[in-house]
Amino acid sequence: MKDVVGRSSETVELPEGARVRDVLRHCVRVAPRLEPMMPSLAISVNREYAEVDRVLREGDEVALLPRSAAARAKRARLDGPQTD
Repeated sequence: MKDVVGRSSETVELPEGARVRDVLRHCVRVAPRLEPMMPSLAISVNREYAEVDRVLREGDEVALLPRSAAARAKRARLDGPQTD
């Protein structure tokens, strides 16, 4: 995502009651190249998967994850710790 957006993080000021979809709209405004990628991204808030209608609170961390990375993370949680 850093390659597309040009930065690894950004602090965004949002009004009270803002939702994840508001962050996504902001991201597309500042990085239009993200728009066609949106359907293939997973979203997390504070390191937990989230839907676009989730209400955000001050200090929440929203991350956009490529689906392949999200699938690997989910599979690792389901499989449990790896032992060799």
